[in-house]
Amino acid sequence: MSILNPKIPYEQLRILLSQHISSAPSLSFKEELSEADLLWIGKAETLIDLAGNPILTMDFRSAKDKLGTYGHNRNDLMLPLISAHTLVELKCPVGSQGLFIEPGQSFQGYSAVVRILSQESSGFLVVDPYLNGQTVCDLVPHVLGGTAIHFLTTSIYRESIDAALNKWRTDKPKLEEFVSVKYAAKGELHDRLIVCRPSTIWLVSQSLKDIAKKSPATLTQPDEQTGEMKIDFYSKLWSKLESN
Repeated sequence: MSILNPKIPYEQLRILLSQHISSAPSLSFKEELSEADLLWIGKAETLIDLAGNPILTMDFRSAKDKLGTYGHNRNDLMLPLISAHTLVELKCPVGSQGLFIEPGQSFQGYSAVVRILSQESSGFLVVDPYLNGQTVCDLVPHVLGGTAIHFLTTSIYRESIDAALNKWRTDKPKLEEFVSVKYAAKGELHDRLIVCRPSTIWLVSQSLKDIAKKSPATLTQPDEQTGEMKIDFYSKLWSKLESN
């Protein structure tokens, strides 16, 4: 029986659904389901049930029962989960609704990020452990003139980022006044997010350089308490690191 009234807030359920969609395994017909696959399927069924639409639950179970047979179809399994995400998102307060971007729609994902950075803000903090120079080059021009944007990343693509910044600082000496990058140690960054100061935060399900290229991507706003904790954590981390 479906749970028509979730025991968790819709905002939290939306976040759980978006994270689960992003972590979907390949579920190939040619490969036997692993224990991790089975755990993912079980959690997916529970989350769909919490969304409160019995038809979506039945559709998911039907697709699940066909796994490993000639009726095996990963898309049939994913569709009820994606539909549940959309259903729950519509029940969330408008301010906490996010964006779901289908795989292969990388330009749509990029456009969603640009819309966030085009807002009026006292400054932005972009956290992404896999940030590269090309992404920095693509995003900075969309920030309103004079608005500071800080990039917090790791050293994986430091060479390309440093090259981009050095080129800009030669061509546009004033760039250093509002664009800066700091590098955290490996393992210190566990999120991909955008903070619109002073208090708005967007969680991004994938690295900005790969957003929605091969798998679904989401941009969501966490509940107030989680958002405050993440802003505080990454603001403190930024402050203690040395500038590039």
